[in-house]
Amino acid sequence: MASQARSPLTRLECPNCGSPIDQYNATTQALVCPTCGSHISIGVDVPEVLSSGAKLPKPPRPIKLGDRATIAQVDYIVLGRVMYRGVEEGEVFTWNEWLLGGSDGQMLWLSLDEKGFALFRKLRFRQQFNPQSDFTLELGEDKKAFIHERYHASIVGAEGELTWRATPNEKLFVAEGAGSGLLYSIQQTPEELEVHEGRQIEEKALATAFKNQAWLDTLEKFKQRRTTYNFAAVACVIAAIIGLVAALAVGGSGVEDEPRTVELSDNSPQDNFSVEFDSERPVIVAVKLLGNTLPANSFIDIDVNIVSPDGISEPLFVQELWHETGVDEDGRWVETQYETSEMFVPVQTGTHKLEVAYDGSVLDDLTLQVTIRRDHVMPLWFFIYTVLSGIAAAIFGIMASNQRQSRT
Repeated sequence: MASQARSPLTRLECPNCGSPIDQYNATTQALVCPTCGSHISIGVDVPEVLSSGAKLPKPPRPIKLGDRATIAQVDYIVLGRVMYRGVEEGEVFTWNEWLLGGSDGQMLWLSLDEKGFALFRKLRFRQQFNPQSDFTLELGEDKKAFIHERYHASIVGAEGELTWRATPNEKLFVAEGAGSGLLYSIQQTPEELEVHEGRQIEEKALATAFKNQAWLDTLEKFKQRRTTYNFAAVACVIAAIIGLVAALAVGGSGVEDEPRTVELSDNSPQDNFSVEFDSERPVIVAVKLLGNTLPANSFIDIDVNIVSPDGISEPLFVQELWHETGVDEDGRWVETQYETSEMFVPVQTGTHKLEVAYDGSVLDDLTLQVTIRRDHVMPLWFFIYTVLSGIAAAIFGIMASNQRQSRT
C-alpha cells in the first residue's frame, strides 16, 4: 500500500550529510537520516549527531514509514522502526518494533518476533521493580504479571523517528512476562527503565488495519499452502500407521508345517530330514529346546544347514541357546533363550534336506523341535514404507509450520 501524504512539523538538515529530514511527531527525540543513516538528537538548539549508522535491511513485513493503519477506531501512522538483537542462553535472535503515532496523541509500539505480532503501550510502574531479579510486576487493583524470560539485547539500527535518543549497539536488558491475558515487556538501559503492556494481534487483522490487499493476498496464499501441507502430513501419518499395522500383522504370516522332533546326543550330534518346497517364497525355520534345560550360565550352539535339490549345502544359521543368572541391586535374575529362528528363500523348488547339528558341549543329549513356516510375507518392506511415510509426514509438517507467517 502506498504511503499517504503527510505534512511535517518541521524540516531539518542532517548535520552529517546535509540531506533534509522531516519531523512529524512533537515528542520525537531522535531522527535517523534516510540518506546516511546517522542518528541525530533533536530538541536542542542545534541538531547533534549521536552516532553514525547504516540503513536497516528490508522489514520482514510490508510495513513502511508513513504507512497508515486504523486500530480500535484510531488512525495511526508509522513514524519509525527499531531492529533489536537479543542473546539468551547463547542463542542469538532478532526482532523489529515499529513506532505508531495515533491521531489521539497516543503512541503504540508494534512488535514482531518469533511469536508473531503484538501491540504495546507504555505504562507507569506501580512500585519499584528490578528486572534482573524480581519475578512479579505489580499492576494495581491486585493484579500482577509474572516474569518468565530475561535476556540481554542491543539495538542493531533504526529508521524514522524515535521517542528516545537511540543509537546503534546501545545495550539494554529485557524482562518479559504475562498476566491477565496480557503481555509485559520491561526494558532497562543505563539511563531509564520502561514497562510496556501489550496483546497479540493476528497478522491478518493487522494487514486489514493497514488496508494492504497485497499483504492479505500473500497471507491467503500461505494459508492455502499450509492447509495443503497439513493435509499431506496427515495423509502420510495415516500411511505410516497402516504400514506399521501391516508390518506387525505379517510378522506371523505363512503356513506352518507339523513340527518335527530331532534327537541329538554326543554320539549322534547331527540329524536331518527332507522338506518339500513348491515355491520360492520366504520360509521361517524355528528351533526350540524341549524337555532339558541348560545349566545356569551355559550355552550351546545349534547349526542348521539347507541342502538344495542340486546337492549344494548352505548354512542357514548358527544360533545360541543359553541360560544366564546373576545378582544386581534388584536381587537375583534369570534369563534364558531356548528357541530361535531364521528366514531363508529357497532358490529352487523340490525336495530339500534340513540338517540340524549340536556341538555337544554341555548336554549329553537333547531334544529339539523344528518348525517350518512357508509363504512368509517379510515385514521389512512394510517397516521401510512406514519409516519413509513418517519422514514425509515430518517434512510436510515442517513445511506447513514455515507457512504460518508470510515473508513479504
